[in-house]
Amino acid sequence: MIKMAGVFIITTSTMALYTNFVPRWLAFLGYILSLFLLFCSYSIDWSFLVFPLWVFVISIYILIDNMRS
Repeated sequence: MIKMAGVFIITTSTMALYTNFVPRWLAFLGYILSLFLLFCSYSIDWSFLVFPLWVFVISIYILIDNMRS
């Protein structure tokens, strides 16, 4: 399940780079976190928290960006 979250983060980060709905640094953070989930999820116990926190950060950014407009 955690590896599937990593694949979702890769997909969403790729879409973010092509459509610019989030800044580039947030998309690259998604790539880094997805690699962490794909390769280190078995050795670190708290890795299941990475996906919800990343979704929270993306959601907060989109909310703030929409309120500015």
